Amino acid sequence: MAIRLREVHDRTASPYGHSTIVRDLLAIAKANDRSVMTSIITMLQDLKEYGHTSKYLKKLKGLPIFELKPRSRGGPTGGARVYCAFMPSGDAVLLCAEVKPNLDSAPKGIERAVRLLKRFIQSEAGKDRRK
Repeated sequence: MAIRLREVHDRTASPYGHSTIVRDLLAIAKANDRSVMTSIITMLQDLKEYGHTSKYLKKLKGLPIFELKPRSRGGPTGGARVYCAFMPSGDAVLLCAEVKPNLDSAPKGIERAVRLLKRFIQSEAGKDRRK
């Protein structure tokens, strides 16, 4: 069952109106070799296809945030991380992405994902009030 992937938009942060995840992925593509982007694309395709049961998905303890990472199921260490959250509708919200040289998630990346999730929830609440 394919799910819908959504993004957090911050119109003030990008002159082109790109979402946070798109800006991150453009920066990752520019700074890394093709294998990193191939890994990210594979993980996102798996997330879209399988949702909560994606083989790359790992729940972060004590947070409403998940991360996609190649190591989740015995893949290579380090590499790409894509942070996301799930809405009650089942949609996955893509928050941000980073590339790490080691196993652990970066505290700054996780903190950023939490801030972006709060912003997304606030913007969705504002949309509901306008209906």
